[in-house]
Amino acid sequence: MTIEKSTRGGARPGAGRPQKIDKKKKYSFKLSDEELQAVRSLLATMRNKLVIVLVVLLFGLSASAQTLQGGISYTETEARNLAFDRIVLNIDMGQFSAYKFDHAYFTHKADFKGGIVSYSDRVVCPFYAFNRILLGYAIKYDKDRMHTYYYDRNGVLERVDIHEHPHGTYPSRVWRYNSQGKLEGAVWAADSENGFVFDKNGKLMTKWVGNIQYDNKGKVMPMSRRLPY
Repeated sequence: MTIEKSTRGGARPGAGRPQKIDKKKKYSFKLSDEELQAVRSLLATMRNKLVIVLVVLLFGLSASAQTLQGGISYTETEARNLAFDRIVLNIDMGQFSAYKFDHAYFTHKADFKGGIVSYSDRVVCPFYAFNRILLGYAIKYDKDRMHTYYYDRNGVLERVDIHEHPHGTYPSRVWRYNSQGKLEGAVWAADSENGFVFDKNGKLMTKWVGNIQYDNKGKVMPMSRRLPY
């Protein structure tokens, strides 16, 4: 099927007479340098916010306190105090030099189909913008249950989560550091269904209950899903 686009003054593109547009044909356009930079800035901002929010497998309620399994109730202040207890602001990233680059990058990229990919020794979760533009991805290794590694879209290490206890052990704290070893955020994980995510300054970013994610005002966020970490 073809669609006729009404124009005037000739058959050349952008000119005149009706021209047929073949829906099977691929078309492309070129962005200006300013437009390209704006898109890159937008994607970088989205990636950073997404990675901070999609921080592990947890998080909380829309009220100031949440009742968890076993009848334990945490206020936002209590969760913040627990998340930042004994926290270290800067770490030596040299200890993660073996993970600086994703050595299975091409395998992972080929296997990404929009969702979580499980291998015999690791789980990989890609992050997308508009459900199709790869922003980066996270890797959890079975042999290293104390860390989660975050890579950019080119397979370069961007962030590391340090877990107080092995993955799947609760309650627990998770601390996130950037590639320079500076603190980016902290998590109080009460159990596998509930928790609080804070930025480096202690501001509440999001709370989870099961697969439902809430912002710091208690509103349900459109991106509500839980990572298997």
